[in-house]
Amino acid sequence: MRPTPARTLTARVRRRLRRAGGDGTPAEPRAGRGPRPDVPEEHSHVGPEFDAVVNRARRNQEPLGADPDYDLVREHFDHHHFMLQAEPAQELPRFDPIRVFLNHGAEAVNSPHPDFSMRNYLLRHPERAQGPEQSPYVEWLRRGRAAGEIADPGLGIEQVARVLGLTPHEVVDELVEARTDLLQRLRTGTLGEMFAKAAEVEPLIGAAWPETARVRMPPLGAEYVAGQIAAVHACHEQLGLRRARVVIVTDRPRRETVRRAEGHLAHALAASLDPEDVVVVYTDDSGTRPGLRFPAGVREADFAAASRGLPDEHQELALVSLLRSLRAAAIVNVDSSVLYRALGPYGRALASSERIFLYFPAAEQTPAGRLDELGAAVAPHRRGLRRRVRHRERDRPARARRALPDGRRRQGPAAGPVTAGRPRRPGGRAGRRRRPPPGRGVGGGRVAAAEPAPAGGRGRAADARGGLPAPRHEAPAGAPRHGRPAQRAAHRRARRRPRARPVRHRRVAAHRGGPWHAPPAPRRGDDRRPRGGGCARRCRRGRQRRGRVVGHRGRRPGRLRAGAPRRPHRPGGRPRPGPDPAGASPRGARPRGVRRAGRRPAPAGGGGGPMTDLTLIVTAHDETLVSGPTMRSADLAVAAARARGYTVQQVIALDAATEETTAYFHQPRFDHWERRTMTEGDLGRVRNALVPDTDGDFIAFLDADDLFSENWLAEGLATVIAGRDRGERLIAHPELNVLFDRNHAVTRNIDQDSRLFTPYYFYARNYYDSLCLTPREAHLEVPYVHRDLHNGLSFQDFQFSIETMGRGWKHVVVKDTIIFKRRRDFSLVVQSSARRSVVRSLPEMAIDRVRDLPAAHRRTGTTPDEERSTTDG
Repeated sequence: MRPTPARTLTARVRRRLRRAGGDGTPAEPRAGRGPRPDVPEEHSHVGPEFDAVVNRARRNQEPLGADPDYDLVREHFDHHHFMLQAEPAQELPRFDPIRVFLNHGAEAVNSPHPDFSMRNYLLRHPERAQGPEQSPYVEWLRRGRAAGEIADPGLGIEQVARVLGLTPHEVVDELVEARTDLLQRLRTGTLGEMFAKAAEVEPLIGAAWPETARVRMPPLGAEYVAGQIAAVHACHEQLGLRRARVVIVTDRPRRETVRRAEGHLAHALAASLDPEDVVVVYTDDSGTRPGLRFPAGVREADFAAASRGLPDEHQELALVSLLRSLRAAAIVNVDSSVLYRALGPYGRALASSERIFLYFPAAEQTPAGRLDELGAAVAPHRRGLRRRVRHRERDRPARARRALPDGRRRQGPAAGPVTAGRPRRPGGRAGRRRRPPPGRGVGGGRVAAAEPAPAGGRGRAADARGGLPAPRHEAPAGAPRHGRPAQRAAHRRARRRPRARPVRHRRVAAHRGGPWHAPPAPRRGDDRRPRGGGCARRCRRGRQRRGRVVGHRGRRPGRLRAGAPRRPHRPGGRPRPGPDPAGASPRGARPRGVRRAGRRPAPAGGGGGPMTDLTLIVTAHDETLVSGPTMRSADLAVAAARARGYTVQQVIALDAATEETTAYFHQPRFDHWERRTMTEGDLGRVRNALVPDTDGDFIAFLDADDLFSENWLAEGLATVIAGRDRGERLIAHPELNVLFDRNHAVTRNIDQDSRLFTPYYFYARNYYDSLCLTPREAHLEVPYVHRDLHNGLSFQDFQFSIETMGRGWKHVVVKDTIIFKRRRDFSLVVQSSARRSVVRSLPEMAIDRVRDLPAAHRRTGTTPDEERSTTDG
């Protein structure tokens, strides 16, 4: 038997003494106890079984007047909310939730009201746990609430309030108002009706009902997220919302008057740069520093103080978000252990858009004469750091060596600028590899070092040649075009090899109406015969016969039609369009990898415009039986939209589908759907390929294992069409996002114009899901990017939300609609989260632009070409 907690026994003793006389003798029983309260029957959308449990618990209440504390709690107790959390107690016939809650005192787990959290209240006011009342909830009802004490379930209210520019009580008022309205509609309104209907289609959804008692409300939904966005926001305030050219990341502001490595580097940079373009970030410890360590104007950010209390994982993500928002030309790490830890999971993602230089300081002499061993953050990892950075943070050893000092013997104090350029390896396997484009990745630029090394120290910069860093994503001036001498020699040998004449290629391509694509260049250092030569000889047999083009493989692409879109010929393979950096297929050409069962007739009048209001696309890869509820919910939603007078095109996209999936979706019961077979293997490329080849004014997507509410398509279309009539460019999202199956969670989405919306939340999480309802123009204007899990870049819907918002599209929430996301053991979201992937570095999230992101739809014009978001590899 589980022992009774000491606090519970103390509360019971105090209650008995309060009922007894002053001398401790038992009190006389009260002569007239009040009657039991009248309990009317209540009904909700959860189900009749749960309603019977709630009504039975309400009938088990004690008579009125028996206990003042009990009567006070009874006035504010929500039985429906409590019983959703107390699932084991639903089978007990004599269960009284109010008495059980009071008996547990401060140890109570279940919440008595949606706007009260025992854990959060005691975290803010720990002294209430030992108060005179039976429960801290009674203390809050009698005195704490009137005194302004906050007990809301929202996490990080004080931190988010500073980011939003509101007081904590204003944030609580917004949360209480939104939560009250939401729960009322879930219990007895249309929102709960849609939830119950979806549970009839997929019974596993019914297991998510208890999570409605813990609805997540961004930006206060997840733990530690408020601390991350508050840390980035605080550093932005300290830096004056201005970008940087060079960022020096160091462990702490050292109090010694002697100039250390970061001070020497800052003074050297100030000779060629404006001091305000240099930023120093402290990551491990905070404090004060002497006033002469940095030149006047150098900005400093105390990240250690802003992120105090965050776990290592969340602190690392906040630091990476801060560094990427500064849009600097170079980032120099001087003994920062937080940045070294962050390079483990986020090294490749960070190096895809930033130039990182690792500075390894050695023993330096203090004013007292002793040697102070710096580099404590790196000392435990010095032996294996080269290997870790080479194989984990960077995908090519050549790039990694540019960020690390070479393996040669360390030299003594230098008399001039310290120079440690990229080491040259005359041979070897790595020396023959293809050199990455100059100016990309770790160590792609140059850092000026105009002063000698610190006195008494033997530190060496990773790359400290003269001059300033070139702009990001551009090759430094004078950089060799083909890398090391061995690579240049291999390239010259490859260029001297005879190539097949491309005349026949041009002739065949002319029949197809597309430009000639030269065969791909051979790899540098590869002695094999260049690709394409044999293809050119075979293509000499290509000829035109009866309006058909016959290639060397005997393919018959189809008859040539006047005005038909034509694809360029690619020697050595099947014809397809050229690659697009963003993964999008060129409009006007059939998307790569798409095979259509049949083409819909062109609209009357020859306008060439869309024929339908909406195109619903269901994407499938390896789903079979779980797709049954998905397709049923989609058919119900389509029927509801057509009943409102909308026309809907239904498309099933089989992307690299397994044999079982292909056989499942080719059943006769899915013949009213158009089937498209694709081989993209990437969610973003699938959407980019399908959107130009559909007929709808608006596009809605659905994964083959998810569901949405029956009214989602109809209500979403009504919202975006009404916005279009008003001249607004809207992207609609469901009000609730419900996770079911492996995990359970309920998240409430908010409008872009809500007082609780802050763009700083995008530094940690995404507000909206990818299953939205979007105008066709939005997908054509902002195509999806490809997923790059190898380099830690994922969350394509995350980037789509930010880019569309920056281009003037407004994200709104459709009331009383739900999307149901099936969380499986293996999915794109699970895989990306397990690898701690992040979204690409976007100019919209720069320090000087992030605050204006929600108001972008009120401005005119587009994003400048130099600020395009396709900056990462």
